[in-house]
Amino acid sequence: MDRIFLGWDRPILAAAADILLPKASPSGLVDLSDLLIVVPGRGATRRLLELLVQNTGGRLQPPRIVTSGALPELLYEPKLPFAGDLTQKLAWIEALRSLTPEEASRIVRDLPSEQDFAGWLALADLLQHHHRELAAYNVTFAAAARAGRDVQGETEHARWLTLSQVQDCYLAVLDRLQLWDRQTARLEAIRRRECQTEQSVYLVGTSDLDTIFCRMLDQIAERVKVLVGAPAELADRFDDYGRVVHDAWQNVAIGLASNQVSVVDGPQAQAEEVVRALARLDGRYGPDEITIGMPEEGLVPDVRRLLQECGIPTRWFVAQELNDSTPCRLLSALAELLEESSVSAFTEFVRH
Repeated sequence: MDRIFLGWDRPILAAAADILLPKASPSGLVDLSDLLIVVPGRGATRRLLELLVQNTGGRLQPPRIVTSGALPELLYEPKLPFAGDLTQKLAWIEALRSLTPEEASRIVRDLPSEQDFAGWLALADLLQHHHRELAAYNVTFAAAARAGRDVQGETEHARWLTLSQVQDCYLAVLDRLQLWDRQTARLEAIRRRECQTEQSVYLVGTSDLDTIFCRMLDQIAERVKVLVGAPAELADRFDDYGRVVHDAWQNVAIGLASNQVSVVDGPQAQAEEVVRALARLDGRYGPDEITIGMPEEGLVPDVRRLLQECGIPTRWFVAQELNDSTPCRLLSALAELLEESSVSAFTEFVRH
């Protein structure tokens, strides 16, 4: 697995495009169809392809560009269709209902009543979340029980053993339906060393890959090149997969002058300061050349709304969920107003 350091004096995708393109092409057509390029998000897939097309004058046989989340299923052959999200939750519910009252008490104090489907669904959602989180680190519930016995004590050990029993039952339910759980299929592919590809794989700026992806890449290491958006002298601050080594960055001094830092009173003032900072750029950069980093998601709507009022287009890199869409937020504000009739509910509705 080779690492290539791109520096950080220019955008990482532009530097990656130069690495990916050959210096010359006798036929005039640049064929990159044997490359599999992995980028952090969907916006990067579009932008990288755009750069490759521009740099070849359109004479391009494009590579396959995917996000890191889509990579695993390209490295092994699923034997069965994957279960959908609702099917998985219903399977978790069936697995939970198979527990005796004594076993269930090790997980939750009280199980929902038979008629409380919303309660069962919430519990299934919680288990599914933990299942996915641990699988990302190549860990099953049974492995968590073994690993935590000495640290967590017998009570937690018993809890995780019961959760492991529920997980096994959940997988058995899907097996009867001739469906696969995606996370478990990936773990099995690693265990059986089924990961392979005929393409050359390039990782571009994937600084936070999950452990399970790294274990899959280990099986095709000779075909993997890692493009890191940093200078080579910082090689010890990134691991073999281009991921940030957190401890290596803990005490690094950030060379910011005092005139580069603005202190403001609150979220609204912060949004206004973002607009002023962009105004000081005086149009030297286009929207696709500017990144605004936010310390928490809750601050994003205020900044986006103010920029929109100023005629500045924005794109939040996080995929929007249905609950965050404008119509759903309107209905939510209206429902809260009808239910509470409070001043805060009314002002929220008016602001929308």
